[in-house]
Amino acid sequence: FGAGSNTRNRVYGATGNPFDPNLTCAGSSGGSAVSLALGHMPLCPGSDYGGSPRTAATFCRGAGFPPS
Repeated sequence: FGAGSNTRNRVYGATGNPFDPNLTCAGSSGGSAVSLALGHMPLCPGSDYGGSPRTAATFCRGAGFPPS
C-alpha cells in the first residue's frame, strides 16, 4: 500500500516540499520526510521496499538509511 512516487491525499492533495511548495517531497514517505525537515519529530521509521524513505529524505534535504 505504500507505493507511488508522490505523497497524495484525497482531502489535502499532494504534500509539497517544505523548502519549495512547487516541488514534490517524493515517495510514499514524503509526509514523514516533511515532518523531519520541519523539526516536528526527531526520527521516522519506514519500510524500504522501493526506497521511498531514502528518496523522500533526499528530496527534503535529509538522509535516509536502508534497513539491513
